[in-house]
Parts: sequence; C-alpha cells; structure tokens
Amino acid sequence: MNLSEIRSRLDRHKVVNLSYQYHSEPYACAVWFALYEDNELIYISDQNTFHSNCLLTDGRVAFTVNKDDQSWESIIGFQGKGIVHLIDDKKQINSVKKVYLNKFQYIKSSKELLERLNNIDFWSVKISWLRIIDNSVRFGWKKEFIGNFEEI
Repeated sequence: MNLSEIRSRLDRHKVVNLSYQYHSEPYACAVWFALYEDNELIYISDQNTFHSNCLLTDGRVAFTVNKDDQSWESIIGFQGKGIVHLIDDKKQINSVKKVYLNKFQYIKSSKELLERLNNIDFWSVKISWLRIIDNSVRFGWKKEFIGNFEEI
C-alpha cells in the first residue's frame, strides 16, 4: 500500500476520535479533520475547551477514524498514535485553512461559519503510528505504518 492510497482512504472520513489523558484520567473528544502533509491531521478547536487545555499540557494522543454505519464483515478504519500541537505560525495557519476549506467547502457558503473559522484555533496531530483495518480485504486484515507511513 503506497502513500497516496493511505491518504485517499483517510481522506474519505471526516471525524477523528482523539483519546488523551489528564491527571491520570482518560478522556476523549471527536473533531472534524482534514489530512495535511503526508502524516498530519488538522482540526479546529477553541483553546478554551477542556480537551484543548489538556492537549496543551500533554499532546500525546491515541486516535480512531471510522464510519459508524459499517457491517462487521466490511469494517474499514484506522487506529493511530501521535502528538497534538497548536498551530500558531500565521503562514502555516493560512496553509492549513485552505486545506480545511477545501475538504469542508460548505463553510465557504456560510458567512457565520466562515467568520467562526477565521476566529478559531487550528491544531495538528502529527501521526507517529498508524494501523489500517480492512475486513473487506479479508477478516482481520491490517497494515501498520510508522513515521512517514513506512510499512512495519
């Protein structure tokens, strides 16, 4: 499986579920993401949310990406680990905003949503490990990748 196929499979999804820890307690949140660069997910969230504050303290996450309405025999999804960081470089913010708007184009047609997007924080999940699960290939089929999606 090559990099463009991994990107294509990930890009078919919209929501990533992030799991993290704060004061030794487990937490999770779901955010809408776009794929940026080769091994980076970007999402938006206000810095004042509980999960954002926790992730500023310790950016390590585990995550899953999958569709809800799949049958057991045809499950396709992702499991991964990575590091979250707040994007604060203005040039990079402009770059990731274009990527995000390209994926979620309906935002452009709403003055209110576009205004909110211009006043919210962008975050990145740098993927360090990724497992693809695809039961449509065969039950239990999976591939694992590290770093820049080098197969393990």
